[in-house]
Amino acid sequence: MQQMRKASRIRSAALGTREPRARRDPRTRDIHGETLHDEFAYLAVRDDARTRDYIRNETDYFEACMAPSVDVADLLYEELRARNPEDDVSVPETINGYRYYSRVASGMQYPIHCRARENGDGGEEIYLDENRLVGDGRYCDVPVLAICPRQERFACTVDRSGDERYEVLVASMPYGELGCCAERAGESLAWAGNGRYLFYTGIDDKARTDSVWVYDVERASSHRLFVEPDPAFFVTLSLSRSGGWIIIDIAGNSCSETRVLPADRPLETPTVVFERREDVEYSVEHHEDRFLVLTNDQSEDFRLIEIPASWDGRGPSVELVPHREGVALEFVDAYRHHLVIGERWNGVERVWVWDLVNDSRRYLPGSDALSYLSVDDLYDYDARFVRFEYSTPIKPHTVYDYDVASSRSTWRKTSGPPGYREDHYASEQLQVCSGEVDVPLTMIYRRDTLRDDGCPAPLLLIGYGAYEEPMETEFDGDLISLLDRGVMVAMAHVRGGGDLGPAWHDAGRLGSKENSFRDFCACARFVIDNGYTDAGRIAAWGASAGGLLVAVALNREPQLFASAVLDVPFLDVLNTLLDPELPLTEHDFDEFGDPSVEEEYRWIRAYSPYDNIGEQAYPPMLVSTALNDQRVGYWEALKWVARLRKLKTDDNPLLLRVDAAGHLGETGRYDALRRIATVYTFLLDMWGLIPEAKR
Repeated sequence: MQQMRKASRIRSAALGTREPRARRDPRTRDIHGETLHDEFAYLAVRDDARTRDYIRNETDYFEACMAPSVDVADLLYEELRARNPEDDVSVPETINGYRYYSRVASGMQYPIHCRARENGDGGEEIYLDENRLVGDGRYCDVPVLAICPRQERFACTVDRSGDERYEVLVASMPYGELGCCAERAGESLAWAGNGRYLFYTGIDDKARTDSVWVYDVERASSHRLFVEPDPAFFVTLSLSRSGGWIIIDIAGNSCSETRVLPADRPLETPTVVFERREDVEYSVEHHEDRFLVLTNDQSEDFRLIEIPASWDGRGPSVELVPHREGVALEFVDAYRHHLVIGERWNGVERVWVWDLVNDSRRYLPGSDALSYLSVDDLYDYDARFVRFEYSTPIKPHTVYDYDVASSRSTWRKTSGPPGYREDHYASEQLQVCSGEVDVPLTMIYRRDTLRDDGCPAPLLLIGYGAYEEPMETEFDGDLISLLDRGVMVAMAHVRGGGDLGPAWHDAGRLGSKENSFRDFCACARFVIDNGYTDAGRIAAWGASAGGLLVAVALNREPQLFASAVLDVPFLDVLNTLLDPELPLTEHDFDEFGDPSVEEEYRWIRAYSPYDNIGEQAYPPMLVSTALNDQRVGYWEALKWVARLRKLKTDDNPLLLRVDAAGHLGETGRYDALRRIATVYTFLLDMWGLIPEAKR
């Protein structure tokens, strides 16, 4: 499916509008015998009048360039909205006689959380309406909602700005007023067994979750139970599904430690399961009279062991699932009668169920190539089924309940766009040679896009490649607006991510980070060499560390790309990692390196996007940043764009969008669709595929 190319509205508007220019204020830093120059360092000072002026000027320029395409953005927004149901209800979960579920209502941005008695008495009870919680604000994120064991009250964490500093709110069920028991906290919550004590994580001045606090509901007072002094480690907590233990996880990028506390003795000192050791990671789950421990000790790809719940650090452990070369164990969920174990093999996500009653093991249906499996974290320890969600790049998300005893799956819900025709689309995974390895490349397209005459299609290449996070091959209905206009979508599973397990991550971090960039460019050249597209018809898209990936590719091989979208991108890597006052600096040393060490400085200096901008032509770009982002400072995109404007030799559009949200973008469902519509408008315009809006 090809379309006639049309003149770019955005390009024409950009040529007719004066580009903003940031004032220069040269500063230098000497390190390892080299002088670093930074003429835009002041942009990291939000209250500097020059920073405010520059943000305002870039915003005005962005709006002026996008104005001629507002009808296109409106059209795309309506398309996107039509694929998402106005009214929708989640599959309910039964907890002690109540069915708990969430729903969205027409015109409402945020979910409404409800419960109803299983026997049908009393009707629906709304215990939290996020639309009321957000009030007149534009941002509301509720990552954790915890019902206390007796179901007499609930707690939630709420971020109202995007800075990931959460309020902890508590209310009685179902209609109690929300009371705030902590104003600056992390997102984790856990109720102690009797429902009187609520555990939450505290944060330090850098927004690092560094401590565990206990709130006494009856006395309305909190005290600190534990603090982690090492700035490279973050603290999270949870209640075991058995309800017996509070589990405190203390994790860096390549080392971790777990402490446990009996839920019926919430004021005791937590006990260390295994002392932390360099390069050893583990996680703990409670089951009956034992702890199940997933560990990479003596196993790069992890193995599963058990130790007694009375563990005092001595005595032997029992191996339940041994190390298997190339099979990375990712999680274990423990129920009284079965275990659910997730693994990744050859890039395929697989989940198997260990029936402890019959001592049998079976894979969940759908554990195959190009599938995405997500297992629900059910509350009921005695549940006899596994709830999972299955999708592929072209199969919509579908929820099933898998009966452990019979091995039968019962359909519960499919969340596909109305009228969606799966047979119109295709997906496949190819292997791209990048040096000594083959890199998986997932392709998604309409079946009529690959024409017999070999006319190459425009192509969107997406990448990430960091922190051992895989690019999941799940369904994204929003992409239909591109696919139906003849665009192919390719996902590059580059080294540095977790797509092929821990070794794949190790091969793309620290001194091996260059592999991530080589892989991405190799994927771009592959789709050109194999006739899927032409050079100059590829659009690159990356967010956060994916923005770093794309920016390096643009610095090194800009001629490959028609355009690029960089969302909250990590661009000023060297200066950021040299600043110990930023939230993630020391945590990120395990991922990228510590530039105070000369060898590691050289690694980073070789690719840091801000420090490697060339005097050359760059493709059109849309760059976004967020003022309240605690993970990637807003100034990284500002500085990158300011220096690009100074050095690049082309007249292609370079747009900077500055939002007042956080790293994860808008939280309202309609606001999120508006943002996607803007990005799609930019991409389609750069390809010359401007859709005709209805008059």
